[in-house]
Amino acid sequence: MQNKNRTPSLSEVVSQAIDSSSADIRVSFPARVVSFDGKGSVSAQILIKQKLGEEIVSYPVISDVPVHFMRAGGFRFTVPIKAGDEGSLVFFDRCIDSWYSTGKESESIDDRLHDLSDCFFIPGVCSQPNHKSVFSGGLSMESEDGSTYIRVTGGKILIKGDIEHDGNSTITGDSTVNGNSVTDGSMEVKGSGSISGIDFESHVHGGVQTGDGKTQGAE
Repeated sequence: MQNKNRTPSLSEVVSQAIDSSSADIRVSFPARVVSFDGKGSVSAQILIKQKLGEEIVSYPVISDVPVHFMRAGGFRFTVPIKAGDEGSLVFFDRCIDSWYSTGKESESIDDRLHDLSDCFFIPGVCSQPNHKSVFSGGLSMESEDGSTYIRVTGGKILIKGDIEHDGNSTITGDSTVNGNSVTDGSMEVKGSGSISGIDFESHVHGGVQTGDGKTQGAE
């Protein structure tokens, strides 16, 4: 039987101190979005509970958490984050308040370490119930229901869904349209062209006569 009144050894004291200190070092937690401000920050709920004394309780909701969107060189990639989306909270070593509010190299205004308020959110990391099958043929940007996607494979780009294009287009190479086509505006054809096998430039009309008569169809 263990003697509860005995004096702990030095190694036990050191080990307990390390365990106590380590408990306050936060690295990353799975989390769920509570709300999104539509710009660049979320309120998030950590999905692992904590032990306080003899109680197991939830962490408080963390507000004003920066969201990690891929961004560099004047370009960015965004997704419409919604309440309930899962992801990961990653914690900074030091207080980020000054940097976050100014975007400049700043002095830490607080001595806190690995604090709950100093983190950012990476969307996408999810639990098994929310896993979806993955396109194995290449890179895919897609809706989760698979109704719309852009997929890049070896030598080919696959697109599914309606396309609205605002701007000019230049196509180098042949183009095939399987379906109807409507042009609202003028169209210029440089080079030869044909409709149902009849060439624009070299076709002829029969039954040509002067007056009000009409020619026959093109040949």
